[in-house]
Amino acid sequence: MGYAVELYFNPELETALRHLRQRLAEAGVSSALDGLGDRPHVSLAVLHDLDVEACSATLDQFARATPAFPVSLASVGVFPSSEGVLFLAPVMTETLWQVHRDFHSRLAGIKARLSDLYLPNRWVAHSTLAIHVPSAQMGRAVEACLAHFKPLSGLLTEVGLIEFRPVKTLAAFKLDAETA
Repeated sequence: MGYAVELYFNPELETALRHLRQRLAEAGVSSALDGLGDRPHVSLAVLHDLDVEACSATLDQFARATPAFPVSLASVGVFPSSEGVLFLAPVMTETLWQVHRDFHSRLAGIKARLSDLYLPNRWVAHSTLAIHVPSAQMGRAVEACLAHFKPLSGLLTEVGLIEFRPVKTLAAFKLDAETA
């Protein structure tokens, strides 16, 4: 069973990303993400063999210590893997780097097996638009995305723990609004 810790966008940015996913689906780029219950997000970690209760408590503390912060999704990217992932990449600010590092330092005391791809100094921050895009169709998928994409800005306002696939939200916490 897989788990992920995800940062969620403010409602307006989440709606804009869902709209872009829909436009891609209308262009024949099958995503399946919304059908799986996936909220637009930026993943901080993917984990296996997780102590869910301990992770939820850590996320609550992390959320209380982390203010909501601005994010800009400014470019389109592709992971050259068998998963066929099309995504938007956030501008990597010092705040986003620091939030990621802080979260991972808090994970040190939790029993879990972490995906290497999400560790500090290996992480490629992204917000997935489509998965399982066949490599022969990726060029068309990128073209369809570019036809509807313009840079987007908003806030990252919440952190959640999910079990996947399909997606099941196990915990979600608002980032501390008082220090934002």
